Amino acid sequence: MRQLQDEREPTMNITPQKGHPAPRFRPGSTRKPVTPLSVPAVPSAQHRYKGKAALSKRRRVIFKFRLYVAGGTQNSAQAMENLTALCRVHLPDRHSIEVVDVFREPQRALSDGIFMTPTLLKIGPSPTQRIVGTLSPTDRLLLALGLKDNAS
Repeated sequence: MRQLQDEREPTMNITPQKGHPAPRFRPGSTRKPVTPLSVPAVPSAQHRYKGKAALSKRRRVIFKFRLYVAGGTQNSAQAMENLTALCRVHLPDRHSIEVVDVFREPQRALSDGIFMTPTLLKIGPSPTQRIVGTLSPTDRLLLALGLKDNAS
């Protein structure tokens, strides 16, 4: 009996990494031990900060708007025109506009708390903002959306 135990190969252990149990497998098994993935190294400071141009390219903020309108009314059409003109000038290729007609989707308007039209909801970037009206005073609208400084 003693001789049979010596002929068998023992169960193989691999030294575990810190905080992980050692994987076990039997000799002759085709399974490979699973080891945890390594965390990539943090980039050096010289790669992280390459000026404002690189920072603005990496953090390109997309403005997301939802405009609630009441069919084809004059105020709704004017709000849509003003919003698209503002985005074309001040947010080229950095905006998305979703138009919701409250006559076609009344439950959606009520769930967002929209009781007047036209209403602009700025969804992103945070904070969420709500602006009611035709969006015609562009300077005040830019201030409200955070696209223009108070001093200028």
